[in-house]
Amino acid sequence: MHRWIAGGLAAASLMATMSAQAMPKYAAKEKKACTYCHVAADSTKLNAKGTYYKAHKLSLAGMPPAYVSSWRVEAPADARRAALVDADGKHSMRVATLGAGTTLTLHKIAEGKAASDGTVDLGPKASQFVAGSFAGSNAPGSIIVPGAVFVKKGDTYAKIPSPSVETITGTVRFTDGAECAFFFDGAGQPAVWTVKADATDGIGYGPSMVMPDQGAGTYSWLTAKLPADALSALGWPADIAKAGIFGLVDARADNTLNAWAVIGEGLEAKIVVTDMAAIATGSVKPVWTSPKLAGSVLDVAYGLDPKDGKTWGFLVLTAGKDNAGRTLEFFALD
Repeated sequence: MHRWIAGGLAAASLMATMSAQAMPKYAAKEKKACTYCHVAADSTKLNAKGTYYKAHKLSLAGMPPAYVSSWRVEAPADARRAALVDADGKHSMRVATLGAGTTLTLHKIAEGKAASDGTVDLGPKASQFVAGSFAGSNAPGSIIVPGAVFVKKGDTYAKIPSPSVETITGTVRFTDGAECAFFFDGAGQPAVWTVKADATDGIGYGPSMVMPDQGAGTYSWLTAKLPADALSALGWPADIAKAGIFGLVDARADNTLNAWAVIGEGLEAKIVVTDMAAIATGSVKPVWTSPKLAGSVLDVAYGLDPKDGKTWGFLVLTAGKDNAGRTLEFFALD
């Protein structure tokens, strides 16, 4: 009897040892810590992500995205727009905020605050600025506004007049890594721009865009602002059309494209990531919903976390009650 008990304990110990040895193998394969799928580094017990991984033939493909609040800092009191900019082409990310005037301020996020790291005067159409790696993934981030392109030269940004850019809807990153600005009027083919500093007007033309429901495998992410009537004409749900800030995201780079949007107003505002098929039917079917945000949403950008330059997520700029105070919050992909 005791031999059976001893044998059973030995077998259980052997299985636990084998599982523990397997954990680092899968962690290395997926480039994740063991605790991504397990409740603890030395435990064989799976969490929800681990259960999904096991049930889907040891693959994370198609797993619904989820985000966690990574950090929150106070923003300049008059900030009305926000974006993410790669300072050097090596993922040294900065947060760019536009205040009441035409000056864009770059901030380094460290020690629980947004510290100023330079400014750029964008001119009279500053409110439509977009920022991104438009000149290529190995070049410092650049900025486009209607009528001009700003490219980094040393420690400053040089302005190149670009009359061909008259208005801007948003930014898009394709699955091949190309980032572009674009304009879409709600009906025709979008105009898509890259940055070519050696061109006369600093502008090159990017890949063709496809409709959102055809974007799986084409888009990594997209952010846009469209008037409510244009979004409604495209068949997007009323809750999304009302806010006017929306986008697309292939969060896990597995050709599973979701829509995201700001839902709710004031202190009830949230970000939702929703099933694309539901959008096509005019409804919202969230696969992830943020907690209530710090206030009314002024702007949302998608990109790399300025703290580590590695983790993708949402940067959200909010205004507090009665438009008092500004907050920057980053939701990192979990």
